[in-house]
Amino acid sequence: MLQRPSLTYLHTTMMPIFAQLQLEEALLRVSKENICLINRGSPPAIVLGISGKPEEWINLSAWSQNPVPVLRRYSGGGTVVVDENTLFVTFIMNGTEIAVPSQIQAVHAYFETLWQKAFYPHPFRLIENDYVLGSRKVGGNAQYLARDRWVHHTSFLWDFKPEHMGLLARPPKMPSYRQERGHLDFLTTLSSCFTSADELLSPLVNELSVRFSLSEGNVEELSKCLTQEYRRQTMQESLAVPLVT
Repeated sequence: MLQRPSLTYLHTTMMPIFAQLQLEEALLRVSKENICLINRGSPPAIVLGISGKPEEWINLSAWSQNPVPVLRRYSGGGTVVVDENTLFVTFIMNGTEIAVPSQIQAVHAYFETLWQKAFYPHPFRLIENDYVLGSRKVGGNAQYLARDRWVHHTSFLWDFKPEHMGLLARPPKMPSYRQERGHLDFLTTLSSCFTSADELLSPLVNELSVRFSLSEGNVEELSKCLTQEYRRQTMQESLAVPLVT
């Protein structure tokens, strides 16, 4: 029998997304472990992809009335607004151990099948890089792809506040399946089909236990990597409040 690769599983609640992204980046660059990090909720924030331009992705007028922190993560992709209703799931993996190379199509294919098992019997699928229930987006994902190690992190909407979604501008590039819909017509929530987050996470962990040898992680122990030297790209942004004319 082939030995299953090991996976450290860490489950937290209300870790600020800035702290989460800092921890992820440290684990990516310093650790050699396969890690699954699940975090339920965060204080409100806007998170830009590494090359995102605030003026293209953020409704600066709305933000000036509700100036939540703006962060820039170490991975690519678009911009999301997060809060206490966001469910974060991050995988930091050695691709060679699970035969998933550092290629976006391969990573997406792996996680589409993984999440379909967790979401069953609900109509979950990947469409144009979005996680979708039916025809509505329920989660966004982004990747960091290095030679032998990669990150796939997802922000699922357990629920959302329209006023927070109003902090985002219409993105400069939209998937065709969106069909020009505004945020409120384009998005759906996990709470529309699950009574609790555990109803989704329990089958996820069960599937992971089939694919991996699981061990429970400890935040304090894993956070030790933050003290080491490594390239740091996660940062807070300083935005100017636009002048009212």
